[in-house]
Amino acid sequence: MLYNVSFMLNGVDCANLVDAEADMETVKEYFIHDHLNGDKNRFVGISENNESYKPGKPVHKMPNNWKRK
Repeated sequence: MLYNVSFMLNGVDCANLVDAEADMETVKEYFIHDHLNGDKNRFVGISENNESYKPGKPVHKMPNNWKRK
């Protein structure tokens, strides 16, 4: 499943896609931990991606065996 993750970077709203075989809450934890250095304040939101892929939008592949450390 593809998830659309919104977050703040230097005061700018950003969005990335995460390709994962996991539930939304686990993907949220993964993205905050691995891509936002654990900073929950920068996380804005997450949703299922129902749009077609837009070239240039980063896609992260979440490992199937990812566990919160």
